[in-house]
Amino acid sequence: MPTGSCLCKNLQYEYTGEGQVIICHCLPCRRLSGSAFSTNILIPRSSFHPTSGTPKTISRPGDSGLDVTLNFCANCGHTIFVTGESEVLRGSIVVKAGTLDDPELLDKMAPAEEIYTEHKVSWMQTERKVKKEGDGGGWMSTAFGATLFLLGM
Repeated sequence: MPTGSCLCKNLQYEYTGEGQVIICHCLPCRRLSGSAFSTNILIPRSSFHPTSGTPKTISRPGDSGLDVTLNFCANCGHTIFVTGESEVLRGSIVVKAGTLDDPELLDKMAPAEEIYTEHKVSWMQTERKVKKEGDGGGWMSTAFGATLFLLGM
């Protein structure tokens, strides 16, 4: 069962099952990560279980008009996960992949999608197929749509 935490270990979580790794180049994710992109794991909300601490939250309206809520540690400020108000997102959580406790776990989870590539910095090289909305089916297709709404784009 994957586990994770903030920098100071005040907030801790675990989740069951497998999530979908999504690389996001949107400007809010870039700002939040302090980098050129953000690596996220989209999981069903029912799979996510906080095990220690209570996150502080801040919400902002996304470009969709629906709120995007960042859940972070009040002590170290590290964002752990993001939620949103859209109907699709009510069943999903976006976990920030850098919060995983096992550094090797992400090596076993190849990114399934890369989104907002129009904001990708020119020096960023990737070799994975970029999925478009509507590719595939089932939960993964719903997950892509949920990510778009969650990120406020």
